[in-house]
Formats: sequence, C-alpha cells, structure tokens
Amino acid sequence: MWFPEFPDVLSWQRAKGSVYMRYEDVTQDGALKIGGMPHAVGLVCLGKLWFRTRMSVETRPQGVIPILSRIAMETTGGPMSVRNPVEVEGAFQLAHTRDASRAVNRIILNAYAELFAARGLTYAPESTGPQTRVHVGRAYAEHVFTRPSAPRGERKVLALPLTDGSAVPGPELPFREPVSTLALPQHAIWLDSRLTLAPSPITFGLAHTDANMHVNTLVYPQIFEDAALNRLMDLGQDTRALLVDHIDIAFRKPCFSGQRMYLWLRAFTLRAKTGVVAYLGLKDSAPEDAHCMCALTFRNGELRAG
Repeated sequence: MWFPEFPDVLSWQRAKGSVYMRYEDVTQDGALKIGGMPHAVGLVCLGKLWFRTRMSVETRPQGVIPILSRIAMETTGGPMSVRNPVEVEGAFQLAHTRDASRAVNRIILNAYAELFAARGLTYAPESTGPQTRVHVGRAYAEHVFTRPSAPRGERKVLALPLTDGSAVPGPELPFREPVSTLALPQHAIWLDSRLTLAPSPITFGLAHTDANMHVNTLVYPQIFEDAALNRLMDLGQDTRALLVDHIDIAFRKPCFSGQRMYLWLRAFTLRAKTGVVAYLGLKDSAPEDAHCMCALTFRNGELRAG
C-alpha cells in the first residue's frame, strides 16, 4: 500500500514532542487506532513547526491556508498503554506541483510523523524496570494552499504571498490524482467484481463540521472503516479481530451539514490481509465525481501481538 518516504529536510523543519492519546484511541489489545494519529500531526508538525514559521505568520492573515487534501496513516507495533504519552518525531516539507504544460498548479505542505510509545497495556501492573520503546504508527498529511474564504475563481494559490515577494517553494513533487486511490493495490486480488453501493447512506449534521464551514476531514476515516467492516461481514468474514492498519484518503471537495452522501465499496485481498477501496459522493455519483476516495487494509488482531 502507498506511503511516502520521510523527507530529508533541514533541522528547523523537524521537531519532537509528546502527546497523550484519548482513552478511545487505543484498542482492547493495546493497538493505537488510526483515529488518534492526526492529533499528533497537528500538535507537532503544524503547532510546533509550520505555524511558527515566518511564512505561516505572513500568509495566514491574507487568507492563504493549507487545507488537507490527502492523509495516509499506518498502525505498526505495540501494545501500548493510554496512560503513557506517545513520542512524536515530526517534520514538514513545502513543495509544488506542475501540470502537463509545466506550469505551477499547486503549492503544497506535507507533514510527516513517526509515533513511538512505551510497550505495555493500560490495565497491566506498572513496570518498575526499563520500558521498551516500540514504533506504534506513522502518518502523512498532504495540504494544498488555498484561499477558502475568497470568491469562487480566486481561491487557487500558485505562489506564497510573502513580504519580500511571492515564492514558489521547492522541490517539485508528483501529484497523485484522487481517483487513483480506487485502483487495485499491487499484488492484490479483487473479492468483489465491481464497486457496490452500501445499503445505508451517510447524513451529515452540525456535529460533523468544523470552523472551515464544512464536514471535518477527520470524520471520514471512521465512516470508511465502519462501511468496510460491514462489507467484509457481508462477504462472510469474521470481523472480531480486524483493525485498520493502513488507510489512504484523498479529498476532492468538501461535504456540508445537511447533505446526504452515498458510499460505494469494493473489497480485495492482499497477502494475509483484507482491504477495501471506497468512495463517497452524492446519489448516483461516478468515481471521478466523488467527494473523497479511500483505500484501506485490515489485519487480524492476533498478528499485532509480539
């Protein structure tokens, strides 16, 4: 499954920090869930790094904001206790993409986080000896700079407006089109012959929104995981020990409070794992018109021990 390499960036683009997870971010067998990882990215990669840069200080008052366009997360080792902090090694990278004619078409901010924790369980007796540090997850968040409050047609940002002139940060990076997320992963085999409409639509209310005036992007991972579990159970799989260990979500356009959205899913196998690709859109939406797309894999809880 796709996941970008941690970038080779300068020391001022790197930081370490400790964050506590919520009780609900750790499973019954001590695995960190994907839902807890964006919290670490936000506090370390953005809070301790990007928001403190001169570029952020100068562009934010002009309405130029990095908006999440893709997020990829993986759970790895464990188990861990929710009582201990997660140590985060984070970084950010500024870059741009170009279109087929070689013109700049996006300014992007990528955030990366590696997550570590002391090995243990929430209700295990406290250890008095040295604690083993284990890698429990990693996360990548791609943001595209835009002016979300500007009139339609004036929102695209092709350079960062700084006091000493507009800047197009390097390096140039390839851009993964959102619809590519629905492709069969390498070495995988389809379980479904086609994308299948989920039986229950998703209705959004105010509780799903944030200050950007649309459904918060971190609402979607749980929606996709729940729908994928339902699909696999419909296919006769035992879901009791399944946990998402990799998820990749691409965002095309936002959803809003009061909208009803529909999900299409297609299951696959990948070696010892099962997975699903899915997209969310309006009724009768084609994949290329979807609001967001997802690819995820599960593995059994028994495989997480050790």
